[in-house]
Amino acid sequence: MSKVRDNSFGATSTGNITDFYHPEFDEGYGNADRRHAFVGSGAYLLPGDVTLGMVWTLRTSAPFSARAGRDLNGDGSNTDYVPGTHKGQGNRDLDIGLVNAWRAQNGLGPINASTISQNDFNRFDIRASKAFSLSGKRRLEAIAQVFNLFGRDNLGGIGSSFQTNALSDTFGQLLTAQNRQQAEIAVRVTF
Repeated sequence: MSKVRDNSFGATSTGNITDFYHPEFDEGYGNADRRHAFVGSGAYLLPGDVTLGMVWTLRTSAPFSARAGRDLNGDGSNTDYVPGTHKGQGNRDLDIGLVNAWRAQNGLGPINASTISQNDFNRFDIRASKAFSLSGKRRLEAIAQVFNLFGRDNLGGIGSSFQTNALSDTFGQLLTAQNRQQAEIAVRVTF
């Protein structure tokens, strides 16, 4: 379990403080807050001295903030939260009614809570390897591995973030995904 609360304003899309006179507005769930995480791994030696290994990684969704999409406090930065919300409520305890009230106030239609992305992570990787002795201390190892064996869509990835502007039609969505599956074959020589 990983519960992270911080007052980092760097988590905002612009890196600005939400309200200079109210730093407490930036206190809440941090970007690294993952309520539950599990990593299980193991290896088994098969007949023929083939080593079969696996890693299974599971994590729950990370939080995001509902931004107003306008400068509400007149400080020149477009970092204010939707009225009635605070940092990190998305994917935690966000009242979608507050977001939809704000959207209606700005002449926009409602967002359905089911359209908010979840960036929970579920990946099963597997690897098989076999070593061959060469002359002297030299050794050759043949390796085959598949990442995300079951091809699950894991939204997000390095450099991606939720659409936090509540006035956007894609509010709460992640528009990128990590690779669905990857495989590689390698040969390693030690000497």
